[in-house]
Amino acid sequence: MRARIADRYLSREIWSAFSGVAILLVLVTFGGLLTDVLNKVSRGRIPAELVLNQLLLRIPLALSLLLPLAGFVAVMLAFGRLYRDSEMAVLAAAGYGARRQLRVVFNFGLFIAAALLALGLYLVPSAALEAQRQIDEVRQRTPVTGLEAGRFVDLPDGGGVVFLGEYDGEANRFAELILVRDSDGQVEWLASDAGQLIPTELDQPLRFQLAAGERTTVDVEQRRVLRVSYEEAMLTVPRVERQADEEGMDRRSTLALLSDDSRRAQVELDTRLAPAAAAFLLVLMAPLLARSAPRQARYDRIVIAVLLYLAYSNLQGLARTWYELEVTPSALGPHWVHGVLLLLVIAAWLPVWWQARRERRLLSGLRR
Repeated sequence: MRARIADRYLSREIWSAFSGVAILLVLVTFGGLLTDVLNKVSRGRIPAELVLNQLLLRIPLALSLLLPLAGFVAVMLAFGRLYRDSEMAVLAAAGYGARRQLRVVFNFGLFIAAALLALGLYLVPSAALEAQRQIDEVRQRTPVTGLEAGRFVDLPDGGGVVFLGEYDGEANRFAELILVRDSDGQVEWLASDAGQLIPTELDQPLRFQLAAGERTTVDVEQRRVLRVSYEEAMLTVPRVERQADEEGMDRRSTLALLSDDSRRAQVELDTRLAPAAAAFLLVLMAPLLARSAPRQARYDRIVIAVLLYLAYSNLQGLARTWYELEVTPSALGPHWVHGVLLLLVIAAWLPVWWQARRERRLLSGLRR
């Protein structure tokens, strides 16, 4: 009965710390997400009307990156407070040892890992697919995202820079067009009094129907300038074709990745599974890192926890890059980093487990 009360007490401490850390990290990350979305809107990569939708659809990915760190830090904060206030010594004297503590931490880590699996395997790719669908739908109506009068806008796929003096978004008509682009090593300057942007499919070139204007081509190598005036013209801006395996790997379903034996598919699959594995293993490691003497400051160990998390995350990225570049063998895969951390967790807990087992045997012998 006393052990169950201690279980609930320790679990409440962990969840309380986890809530505070998670909320803090989400608020900090939300500002970064908003800045990134607004930056892409300003560069014409995301339509301005989709700012809120795109921001909300990025939250699942942000949570999958934040929750492992939040769980790791929360367990360290909870155990650090118990050690600082000598409550852990009281619990140990009452028979509440490392085995019971590990059980509470194990359940907490299992819950966080299950939530991250749901995020990584389903919610994150679904959100990425929906975000791209919304962008494509708007681009179907408005071929150049962010196009408006009085500002320079980058054309898709490096097609150049365009400036419009006046623009009617509903009819896709404009006046006073200036377009600058690099075509086959030549700088092309094109000006037109008026015209219309003709909507096309996303896999087809952009088409500008131009009224009277002038086209200037500067050949830097030949050191010559060609200037041509026209009464009417049709300008075509080709789009760069994206490779099928590079297009939307993060938006593919998990079942599709499981049936794909390519290295890129395995890397993407590891990216989705890694947060759950990281959260579970780091949570199990946290109680050992949080051990300290009574009245000792606990926040200095948080710095160690963050550095360990960053090192682990960077090593995961290196493992994926090495696997994709065929530096590591195919049989090893990109998942070996999690195996290394698992061995470290087991090696760290074995002495504690054996010591607790010896203490139980000694107590049982004294009772006899």
